[in-house]
Amino acid sequence: MLQSVVLNDNMRGMRFDKAYVDPTIDYLIVRSVLYPMILHDPRNIIIEDNQTKERKMVLREVTGDLFTAPQGYYLAHCISGNYTLGAGIAKKFDEEYDMKFKLHRDYPIPNGEKFDKGLIGKALLVDNVFNLVTKDVHWHKPSYDNLRECLCDMRDWTEELHIKKLAMPRIGCGLDKLDWNTVEEIIEEVFEGADIEIVIYKL
Repeated sequence: MLQSVVLNDNMRGMRFDKAYVDPTIDYLIVRSVLYPMILHDPRNIIIEDNQTKERKMVLREVTGDLFTAPQGYYLAHCISGNYTLGAGIAKKFDEEYDMKFKLHRDYPIPNGEKFDKGLIGKALLVDNVFNLVTKDVHWHKPSYDNLRECLCDMRDWTEELHIKKLAMPRIGCGLDKLDWNTVEEIIEEVFEGADIEIVIYKL
């Protein structure tokens, strides 16, 4: 089934069965199910406007280990507000980055509390990693609204720090059981028009 490409207002809603490059295109979001051949060379989905020559948001999916992402990429994953990091890819981040210690150091939980309520829906930047606090404690499940808030906060960070490359797993879709198609749509909506490349790693 074809997915819609995202175009400027004059062309919105039109569908194409192949990559379509035209000077009137404002930006283009490509899903792997629509253009699998493009994944081999992501440069093919960078559209240049004849006037601005501005690179637009690119979202692509690859098979591989997230921790082998090339130098220059910022990573992202989901965590709980009590910083357990005891399972799934969060545990791997703790092993690779000593992340639990750094989170308590940089974003301490108030004394006597299990988590900081003010951090739910925030992207906590540690080193080159965005820790997306999508829920309060590890045994709960996140909501799509909290995930969206985290992504919006991360976008604010990327714009402030001029970050152009992100790599992440299918966030919220492992142990947290969110639906990837819905999550992907949220990512596209949040980063629509941003000058950034987002690479989704799947095993």
